[in-house]
Amino acid sequence: MLQLYYFEHWECCERSGCVSLMLNKIRCLVEYFKWILCVVPSAFTAALLLSSSAVEAQATDPEAEGNLFNLLDVPELLVNGYTQDDTPEGPVRNLGATGFNPIDAVQDDPKKQPTYGNTDSGISFAAGSRQHLNFGHVDDALKSYRWMLLLLKVEPPNSAEDRVTLLSVNEDELAGGRVPRVEYSGKSGISVSWRGQGPSGSRTYSLSNHGLIADGETWNIVLVYRRHGRLFLSVNGQSDPEVSDTLTFSAPSSRKDAKSFIGDPQGGSLGWSFDAIIFGQTELSEALADKIVGWAARRIGSLYLLPEEFAYRSEPPMHDERDFPARYSHDEQLWSDSWYSIPENSRMEHLGKPLPSDEGYVRVFLDDFRENSVSRSDASEGGQGGIWFAPGWNGGVGKDAQLENLKRGADLYTHDPDSSTLTLSIGFDKQWKGSAIYSVNDVGQGRSWEGGGIFRARVKLPEIDGNPGVGFFPAILWFYNLEHLFWRTSERIEIDGFEFEGNDDQWINGGSAHVHAGEYPGKFGHLEKDIAHEKMFAARLDIDIWDGKFHLWELRIEPDFTYLGVDGTELARVATPREFLERVYMIADYALRLKHGEPDQNVRHDMVLDYIEVLQREEKLEGFTKPFSARPTIVGEALVGKTLHCAADLETDIKDIWYYWYSDGYPRGFSPDPKYEITQSDSGSEVRCMMKLVGAVNQPEAWSDKLRVGGA
Repeated sequence: MLQLYYFEHWECCERSGCVSLMLNKIRCLVEYFKWILCVVPSAFTAALLLSSSAVEAQATDPEAEGNLFNLLDVPELLVNGYTQDDTPEGPVRNLGATGFNPIDAVQDDPKKQPTYGNTDSGISFAAGSRQHLNFGHVDDALKSYRWMLLLLKVEPPNSAEDRVTLLSVNEDELAGGRVPRVEYSGKSGISVSWRGQGPSGSRTYSLSNHGLIADGETWNIVLVYRRHGRLFLSVNGQSDPEVSDTLTFSAPSSRKDAKSFIGDPQGGSLGWSFDAIIFGQTELSEALADKIVGWAARRIGSLYLLPEEFAYRSEPPMHDERDFPARYSHDEQLWSDSWYSIPENSRMEHLGKPLPSDEGYVRVFLDDFRENSVSRSDASEGGQGGIWFAPGWNGGVGKDAQLENLKRGADLYTHDPDSSTLTLSIGFDKQWKGSAIYSVNDVGQGRSWEGGGIFRARVKLPEIDGNPGVGFFPAILWFYNLEHLFWRTSERIEIDGFEFEGNDDQWINGGSAHVHAGEYPGKFGHLEKDIAHEKMFAARLDIDIWDGKFHLWELRIEPDFTYLGVDGTELARVATPREFLERVYMIADYALRLKHGEPDQNVRHDMVLDYIEVLQREEKLEGFTKPFSARPTIVGEALVGKTLHCAADLETDIKDIWYYWYSDGYPRGFSPDPKYEITQSDSGSEVRCMMKLVGAVNQPEAWSDKLRVGGA
């Protein structure tokens, strides 16, 4: 086996077009000895790489540190993929897929079928041939295809104009298509593009890298991935520092008639071949991205292409705790124990008594709507200054009212600068339309909270004389857990703080909660179907919801108990389910249920928000986890017109860090820039910085201490 590897790769080196044959053979000899020391122990694991049976049954314990890293050890990462493994020689009509959502790639036209020769040649597409494989529309590609690994060879271009399309997922000129599209050209090198939603409509967002060796012989490693709304491109372990990311990538879903393909249906001018194309879920940490590249380089014998300083050029990647981000998995027994520890008939025993004191809590979020704080949730840029995002990813939130985008048709999101309020509405324009705001955008950028806290909203519903008797369905202070946006196999937790039904002026649904199955139900031990709702209470109370007055509604999640309250008094309490302590984001909306009656079509029906705030325990802000070795600190003069910097000591070199600034809890934007310029509106306030290590496993957060701002 050693001789086979040695001579195959020696032959490959002779054909690889290096500066000189002798230097190339020396390089290969060095790589051969490295292979003996590092690669041989994983040979049998690599031989099984990405086979369908291996994805279904793990060959090793993925939680055991010290095992050689292999994508098979974390099959939940693999959504869909194609390899040359087990492909019969000759024309390729049907290429079987692997992953937990496999979609075979097919081509019924013999003239357009690629060919497979052997391991060295891979699955090949001839120049100008229009050879390609189709794999249809991928419904969940925008969220589940968070990264893609492409191992390929490309023929050398004769001119800068030579180009070829390698693949496209949901090919479409509109926003939400090309997730992603990958091309190679003599001018731009390897290019990855997506169609996103810009300020003036759909536009292309692209990254390019000139590090790919196009000689027809060299196997290259291309890894493209999205993290915290940005797009990254790595070629043979290197990223161009000037074009390594694209800010705030989001988009609406693609059209159902958009098609996906591997190859160039238009007949590109360059031939190429691939060894593997793998689409994966979740947001890759920097460590996991490097491991995938190191593993891929060993698979195709291209270790010599990696930078000298690359972590896995000389050492094979090993499994450690960074490979396995924390994932929620529903436990029916724990869920039941939480809800039934306090019987339903005992949950309202403290009705009308004062809620617990706020002592020991610190405000970490406040929107008093001093400004219009709502941005488009599907926009691909410009959202870093937003506090809320509309209408959110879930079109079903509006029930019988279609959720309205911002600034389309009747404006159902109205900011009043004089009263400092935001009004969410339902209205009729050929059909009923509703409104919703989320504290994160469609890709998960924004603000979320872990470990509970106090969540409050001061809200006014319309003044109606008597029972509305219609299907009004406004909801405030409700939540999803953040994880489901990245781990599409994972459950989605829903916590509904308060929902008001227009067919009964005194009926309140409070603290309703349940768990949805993931986007791919029943995978990897996760739920096969949604579990039933549990409610803290559902009752008629001596409170007229439709009195046209502001009321302060509160959900308080503490480690032991969770409380519901209104205007400072308690409504109900339960023992806190562990689901309530997961990282969650906040939602408010105005929906409609026509089965309970139709409102007047000639008027708009409003829910007015005065302010929303979040408080968390002080010890939560004073803590930190690895790789933080200390809390962040703010450096600079705290004076109007001056610039502050946020920094922290870290145990490891994390590059992808985002900074969230707050002034007395009021959000002042977020970005990868550690600087904040103090404005006049900050005078006299306490400024804090929150650092989010999005490049680290689990994306930990840590807060600086507060800093009082003086005048100019």
